[in-house]
Amino acid sequence: MGGNSTIIAMAKWPEEFTQIRALVLLNVVSGKTFIERGAENLHLDPENAANRLDERLRELTGFRLDEETPLPYAKHIKVPTMMAQLRRDFLVHAEADGQAIFNALGADEKELLWIEESNQRFYASNHFGQHPERLLGWFAKHM
Repeated sequence: MGGNSTIIAMAKWPEEFTQIRALVLLNVVSGKTFIERGAENLHLDPENAANRLDERLRELTGFRLDEETPLPYAKHIKVPTMMAQLRRDFLVHAEADGQAIFNALGADEKELLWIEESNQRFYASNHFGQHPERLLGWFAKHM
């Protein structure tokens, strides 16, 4: 959830990020999509599962499930941003959720890289280690 926390932190404390000239985000995702997709994988009703977790989350923390997302904070990201997302992630609705978050990014210069080679969420964590060209090119351009 490093990308999520980075987006939220940059929105809440921009003065801490004034030296950041470029950003790469990996597998940014809203919490609700984990619950919905998990329910689907278990052949359960996704809406019911999300509603039940929302109620429990509210009881325990005071937060709502719909608040567990970087989406409303993304508009505050103004540095050039590359977002890499596993398209067929079996744990989340990555394509819809990832695209929505990418669209909301406030950066004038942004790029979305869909990782296609797997449906296993953590495959994306190794993507740039195996294919560093795009990452290196992004930083070479902006640093």
